[in-house]
Amino acid sequence: MALDKQFLKYKLEKIKNERIFKDQDSDTKREVRKENAKRSQEEADAIHSYLTGMDPIRIFSNRSFLDPDSMPGNLFISDKGELNISQVEPPKKKMSKIMALLSKHKGFGGANKDRGIKLKILKKIFDSLNIIFKRDKIAVGKNLEVKGIVNVGDNIIIGGSGIVNKNLNVIGDGIINKSLRVNKNEIINRNLRVGRNTNILGKLNVGKNTNIRDNLVVGKSVMINNSLSVKRDVEVDGDVTIKGDLLFKSKTGKPAQSLAPNGYAELTGGLLLQWGTDARNSDQAYVISFPTPFPNACFSVTVNRQATEADGMRKTWAVTATTITSTGFTINRDDGISGTQSINWIAIGN
Repeated sequence: MALDKQFLKYKLEKIKNERIFKDQDSDTKREVRKENAKRSQEEADAIHSYLTGMDPIRIFSNRSFLDPDSMPGNLFISDKGELNISQVEPPKKKMSKIMALLSKHKGFGGANKDRGIKLKILKKIFDSLNIIFKRDKIAVGKNLEVKGIVNVGDNIIIGGSGIVNKNLNVIGDGIINKSLRVNKNEIINRNLRVGRNTNILGKLNVGKNTNIRDNLVVGKSVMINNSLSVKRDVEVDGDVTIKGDLLFKSKTGKPAQSLAPNGYAELTGGLLLQWGTDARNSDQAYVISFPTPFPNACFSVTVNRQATEADGMRKTWAVTATTITSTGFTINRDDGISGTQSINWIAIGN
């Protein structure tokens, strides 16, 4: 606690008043008490000034003080620039620290000067980073670098690039407007949306949805329990474990595969493969439409007629594809073919 000058004056005055002779008359006692109060005030001023360096005559040039700011149990900044809290300690241990402080700085004046320098440094750091403490959040105006684990209970929103040297654990929703770089592992229990690239040197574990608008690079393995959506390239040096569906989206935003008897699948690099069957009883040419139009062009169509080993199936009868477009092709079968015939076809394009 602070050294209270008024309390010191009270103690000195009390001691002096106890020495008044009881048989003195009331007027004399009153004058003696008045003189004791005056002398006690002078002595308290002198003692307080000696112990603390706070001179009442030169009140604006005090060089030191003795109050909680210089005692253990307060917020301070270390010589390494680290924000720290000195713990509140028992009186004996606290007094030993005070004596060590006096010995190091040759009095409270030097100790206070050193404390003032450190507080100015702390203020400059806070002013530079624009750190604001509120009931619902702590705001940092400049960069935030985390070398350990980032564990967010609700939403994480990063306006610039997010660089995490160890693990990133997002329990709530994560929104990162620019790039995300994680030097070790990333665990996402809910949703993560990254505006640009994501570079993870360790493992990626996605519990729910992850949406990345650019490239994804993972140094080790990827485990996806739900969905992962990447607009551009995905590069993984290790294993990829997917418990749900892996869907590649085309430029139109539609699912890039349809695993059906008449279906399609978009391959790496934009190559589109389509297939199907057809059964008709027609001697005239007819058009077969692709399950989905080719965005650019159909390169090739291969057709064949389904035939059994039975005699009379005319296995040499030809079925050809003509007039190939991006939406379909025309079937033309041998004039000798009659009845319902089953046709298989495969088309390749982009």
